[in-house]
Amino acid sequence: MMRVFLLLCTLLLCGEVKSQDPDPPTITHLSVDSLSQQVEIYWYNNAPEAVGYVIYFQDAAGLWIPLDTVYGQQNLSYITQGSNSQFQQETYSIVAFDALGNSSSRSEAHSTLFMNYFYSLCDSVCELMWDLYPEMLNQVGFKLIVHQKDLSGSGFEIVNEILLSNLDTIYNYPVDYSSKYTFTLQAYNTLDSVSKSNRFAITTTQVVPPTYAYINKVNVDNDNFIEVSVISDSYFVDYFEVYRSSFDGGFFQYIGDANVLENEKSGVLIDEMVFPNQNIYHYKVKAFDICARPYVLPSYPDTIEQFEAHQLKLSALSLKPSEMQLSWIDYPFFLEKESYSLWLDVNGDLEQIRSIIPNSYGLIDISDKVGSICAFAISYEQQENVLGLQDTVYSNRICLTKEPTIFFPSAFTPSNGDIKNNTWKPLIVGLESISSFSLQIYNRWGVKIHEITSPSGFWDGYYNGKVSESGVYNFHLDFNFGSSEKGSRQGTIRLIR
Repeated sequence: MMRVFLLLCTLLLCGEVKSQDPDPPTITHLSVDSLSQQVEIYWYNNAPEAVGYVIYFQDAAGLWIPLDTVYGQQNLSYITQGSNSQFQQETYSIVAFDALGNSSSRSEAHSTLFMNYFYSLCDSVCELMWDLYPEMLNQVGFKLIVHQKDLSGSGFEIVNEILLSNLDTIYNYPVDYSSKYTFTLQAYNTLDSVSKSNRFAITTTQVVPPTYAYINKVNVDNDNFIEVSVISDSYFVDYFEVYRSSFDGGFFQYIGDANVLENEKSGVLIDEMVFPNQNIYHYKVKAFDICARPYVLPSYPDTIEQFEAHQLKLSALSLKPSEMQLSWIDYPFFLEKESYSLWLDVNGDLEQIRSIIPNSYGLIDISDKVGSICAFAISYEQQENVLGLQDTVYSNRICLTKEPTIFFPSAFTPSNGDIKNNTWKPLIVGLESISSFSLQIYNRWGVKIHEITSPSGFWDGYYNGKVSESGVYNFHLDFNFGSSEKGSRQGTIRLIR
């Protein structure tokens, strides 16, 4: 009998005791505290032998990271620290453990309630979006809580609560202008538990329509393209449609958009399909706001007719090497009184010729000019206008090219005992117009014996350290002048010893 008792003691009491792992807990709901950046976790214990719990967090890579340990079977809630649930959905799980060190498997993953939004300024609607929340036990539905504060002056505040079903995942909330809205979503169940989502706020702004669209400049650039510059009085203008007509009173054809940069009120379109030396081009514009709503507007100040403008046009009556006979029209589209002047661009150097009166003609003396010669007119506002602008427009350019005059001496006498005529060099009128220069000298067998790379260079008659033989030598000159114009010369030189 004693032997049986000892055997039972050994098997039941005195040997190693092995117990079953605890059942995992059940997370009932999570709630986000947006002010404190914390997540409140609540769960139900399914293991009577549990003495504590380990809280796990799932990171961005999908790995489960232990956050903390909660001791005590009846401690069934936990508040995280440093949560980022205001800006993203977070997922948690819990493991129960007993006094013998046995642990349950992880509970089913449970994610925070997270709400996204899209605010449509043009539709005056805030679209709210979230996922279903099946993890919540006995969920009944959602409650959307909206706080609105008026910013227009009255300062009133209202709270709106909207009940939604547990199958809703989207809601379009209409908003008023000049208000601040704060949105929070809550999930609730039959046990009076509440799960709060992240919270976010928007401030609504009214799209202010423009009252005018003013073509402040129709300018011809150096490439003879036309720049159309437009300005309005609203930061909500997104672009201007630009229309062009090739003659006064003609049909206006859409040619492109003058896009407005962010936080700007003006846009520019460069019209390349034009010939401003031949035609006068008329332009109109139509403004579109950021909601793609068109506005057919008068110019500033309020005028009945839709505003149009054309470029400042310069015409050539006659072009001669010694003079340019020109005519020009006016540019009557500035808000302030304008002045006019006539200019020359000679090889990139600008020179004001004189002030001019509009719709007139005149002569420019260019007898002493060499290279690339372009005439253009300028119209400019005499003072700042009511829009704070003081604009200048340029006309098209009337250009001609005059090659420099180059004289090549026919002979020279190096090392003949006197000090005269010892070098050979070309004499150039209009030296300043030449941008590159290459003059090569060859003997009668076609061998290059010297090269001059500067208009001021020369040949002293030497080749390989010795004075060349008497005879006739050939030269060939290539040069660039003006605005990349090309020229060439060739001839002979007689070297006399």
